[in-house]
Amino acid sequence: MNIGDKRISLSYENFLLRGSSLRQTDFIIGVATFTGHGTRIMKNSTGARSKFSRVEKQTNMQIFFIFGLQCVLCLIATVYGALWRSMNTVST
Repeated sequence: MNIGDKRISLSYENFLLRGSSLRQTDFIIGVATFTGHGTRIMKNSTGARSKFSRVEKQTNMQIFFIFGLQCVLCLIATVYGALWRSMNTVST
């Protein structure tokens, strides 16, 4: 990496790990690097937390249940209506 006429090499001592913060500096020059999923910080990181409350999860499950129940009732009504129509049709 060249800064003006000065050449600076990057080593592991020049890297800030994910989650680190840099304080009390006037300016920084950064280079984004990908070190892979095998690094210690990536292996120790947990998955993102759910942003739904218990009430929202319960409401969603109730909505899915009501939707499924309505689908079943529509299917039953369709079958019953077709049977009723076939039994009560007067052929001329």
